[in-house]
Amino acid sequence: MPLPAALLPMLDRIADPLVDRSMAAALPQADPATQDALVERLLARGDAGALEEAVAVYPGLGERARERLAGEVRRLGRAVRAIIRRADATPGLRLLADAADQATADLLGPALRHPEPEMAETAAGVLLDLALAIDDGRDEPAPRALRVLDEAISGAVADYATHRQPATLLALFARLPARLEGWEMLARPASPALEAARRLLEESRQPTACRALLPALGEPRLAAAARAGLHACLRQGRLGELLDPAVAPGALADPAVRRRLTAAEPLREVAREASAVAFEDRS
Repeated sequence: MPLPAALLPMLDRIADPLVDRSMAAALPQADPATQDALVERLLARGDAGALEEAVAVYPGLGERARERLAGEVRRLGRAVRAIIRRADATPGLRLLADAADQATADLLGPALRHPEPEMAETAAGVLLDLALAIDDGRDEPAPRALRVLDEAISGAVADYATHRQPATLLALFARLPARLEGWEMLARPASPALEAARRLLEESRQPTACRALLPALGEPRLAAAARAGLHACLRQGRLGELLDPAVAPGALADPAVRRRLTAAEPLREVAREASAVAFEDRS
């Protein structure tokens, strides 16, 4: 039975966790206006168990109630972690996706290790979206939030053997020109992510992989895959994606990149164009 809205002011005067849990349980059946009022009260009262249940029903809430919870995502870390440990982590992942807050990227680590591959794939997609939001200028996170994101990406690369989600490597590529710890991990002979990174670079189907080719050319264990990807991008007429002005000038500062670019005739055009990009960036 839906909770009558007239009861809410009375419930405010009762400091009892059972009341909080009852309000959370009433969310799915409540009308949008009552949902909004319940969410406000649950956030104000702060009962951990009730907030967990509010997150559990997040996808079915009205737009305003979802926006309110997404806006408080940093306060809901404990609740999100608890939901992610459930068999269906979807509500927690949906909340993190809607919030689009790089400071909560650390919450995705457990989801990447979820026993259901679909949950891990969703978590990897959220991590990639958080990285791409910076790359395309949608977000300018504070330094702390950026640090949390970068640590989450490097952690996902280190844990690649567990989840095997290529989107986590694309997130690493999206953070270029920043050289995260994950790059060093890829260079290690025993890295479980190395072969997956090589495939992404060789195929370069995504713009994020294409823009990573020049920096990858400077990494001995990635250079052959990067050369193959460079040829693929040239054949497809994607020189613009390859010569990302945020990435190309820094990559060209690496002598190994310049040497490998000029070693093969088809890549000399890339070298010339990349040099022009570098010059324009300094002017």
